[in-house]
Amino acid sequence: MSYRIGIDIGGTFTDFALLAEADSRLVIHKQLTTPAEPARSVLSGLPILLEKSGVAMAEVDTIVHGTTLVTNAVIEQRGAVTGFLCTKGFSDVLDIARERRYDMYDLTITYPEPLVPRALRVEIDERVRADGSIDRPLDDDEVTAAVRGLVDDHGMEALAVGFINSPTNPAHEKKVAEIAAREVPDLYVSTSADVFPFLREYERWTTTTMNAFTGPMFDRYLNSLESGLAALGFAGSFYIMSSSGGTVTPDTARAETNLEWPDADGVSRYQWDWLHGASDSPSAENGVDSATAIEQLLGDDESTRLQATYALAGIGEPAVPPLVDALREEAAQHGESKTAKSPANPAGGNPADLATAHALAALGPSAIDALVDLSTHSHWAVRATAVDVLGTIGSPVAAAAPTIRQALQDENVWVRRNAAEALGILSDANSTGELATALKDEDWRVRLNAAGALARIGPEANSSTRDVSPLLDDENRYVRANAIQALERFASPEATDALLHHLMSARWCSLTSKDSKY
Repeated sequence: MSYRIGIDIGGTFTDFALLAEADSRLVIHKQLTTPAEPARSVLSGLPILLEKSGVAMAEVDTIVHGTTLVTNAVIEQRGAVTGFLCTKGFSDVLDIARERRYDMYDLTITYPEPLVPRALRVEIDERVRADGSIDRPLDDDEVTAAVRGLVDDHGMEALAVGFINSPTNPAHEKKVAEIAAREVPDLYVSTSADVFPFLREYERWTTTTMNAFTGPMFDRYLNSLESGLAALGFAGSFYIMSSSGGTVTPDTARAETNLEWPDADGVSRYQWDWLHGASDSPSAENGVDSATAIEQLLGDDESTRLQATYALAGIGEPAVPPLVDALREEAAQHGESKTAKSPANPAGGNPADLATAHALAALGPSAIDALVDLSTHSHWAVRATAVDVLGTIGSPVAAAAPTIRQALQDENVWVRRNAAEALGILSDANSTGELATALKDEDWRVRLNAAGALARIGPEANSSTRDVSPLLDDENRYVRANAIQALERFASPEATDALLHHLMSARWCSLTSKDSKY
């Protein structure tokens, strides 16, 4: 009889579960985590689990391990001394981020410090154009001096490398990795083209710096686990839970620590996959091809279809046509079952459809048609996600504006809210009438986004001045703020009169009433 073990390390407890494949017998064990040396709780708990179940280590075929170790290290800022090499002129990207305030009215707003401080970021005078051609070649001596300086002056333990347009042509980043390996053989190196090969520098570079920051710690942890398991007599397959919900080998996990399952209950996930026949669920890390993923997507197993969507997102642009076609066929086959409630999704709605919407977002404008299909899905969460994703794609989705306008009439507030926000991103002047109607919505978040959308459209939307003006007295201050901004942008005499009247009324209320909302 063969056995499988699932292990999950949490901040307080480490959980173990042993499953007998023949009769589905399950034995569990729980003990305190050892934060200073997490591997110790795993290696000390396994013999106890085996003794309780009467199983020898030699009979165990597979161990699957989930942990929040990497996530905790980032939150607690407990990682390696990390340096960062970037294209000249871009070292402040980690500070500038997306230039978005999570609370635009908080004047004392603060942001987390980047994992790589300014002193450990070095600019390299190189440049790759958007088409992949070389504008300024890499100077090997400059890179060597930068690496040696970071190690000698700052004690650098890990290096992240992020150059402009490296997903198009990663040659410079690969060369830096070769130079670093030659100069400092023990240095942990992460290149953005390997870790997260997508456009948009902030997302790609923060992911890469996180990978480098946690890499040495996670490498040491896996070494301790592997040597300890070998000492206990384990000779089977050892897998680490990934952030996609699948599993990867320790070597893959060492290279890309961000694959770690961020809030995993490794035991529960393992049981779900096994009970639903998805122990071999496809994932991008496992190298599944689009044909296999499409076959899984069209199957009857909910868990497997969920994994297939992530696999297709990982495959990238070549997967768009088959994913779009499969999505339509999958919708026809599983239409009613999508709204069924389940322990994993108590609100109802198939999580595979939500995952599909997010996967399509990663694939970009090529997937607009499929997202339009999802925007009329039977479950509100899927509709809201699809409309939201259409908004994030931006201007290429202008042809889908009528669909988004229709979503403003949806029965669900989150769908209406996302639709108003998406129309604002598109700055679609043809949507002025629908947005003006949305200003009267009973939910303040819809009114807020509708007023913000009209503000972004600007003077072309000044015909809605009379609809916006009543919001100057809205009970919600954020709605009032967006209404003011919209009228300012309209720049029409009628809008100016409305603002002046509002200011005079506000001033009078503040003088005569202590309870004034102004």
